[in-house]
Amino acid sequence: AQYFWKKGRTREAITTYEALLEDYPYNFYTHYLLASILTRQNMLDDAVRHYTISISSNPKYPYSQLELALIQINMGQFDEAIGHLTKAAELTADGENPLLKANAYYGLAVAYANRKEFQKAISFVDASLKLNPAYNDALVLRSKIVAAAR
Repeated sequence: AQYFWKKGRTREAITTYEALLEDYPYNFYTHYLLASILTRQNMLDDAVRHYTISISSNPKYPYSQLELALIQINMGQFDEAIGHLTKAAELTADGENPLLKANAYYGLAVAYANRKEFQKAISFVDASLKLNPAYNDALVLRSKIVAAAR
């Protein structure tokens, strides 16, 4: 499946992951990888289903939480996204994976900004920038939040 994905043969990669899941239906990582491909193919309903199964199979894997939340933000499901992003941040110990945690905080900032909770949004975007000062999207988001809060 990885070979097919790297070669841009996504249909074969998807088919291979689906075959793996027939034998190992609760393998959280295979569900996560399949969901990642489906997300990139804009097959979001299927991606959400596989991220959800991945989380059910292993609720301590932060990447499934993060990726599902980012889709939920794009779908306007901010409350659900906040829950998954909070969990992803909690699952990532301080110093363990600063980029993952910065992405989770960035997502929280986006979700709260969309809910017009600008102070919370600013605090999360600042936390994201503290972990990754060169995070350009977070820098842009911060200026947009400050402008919207005025």
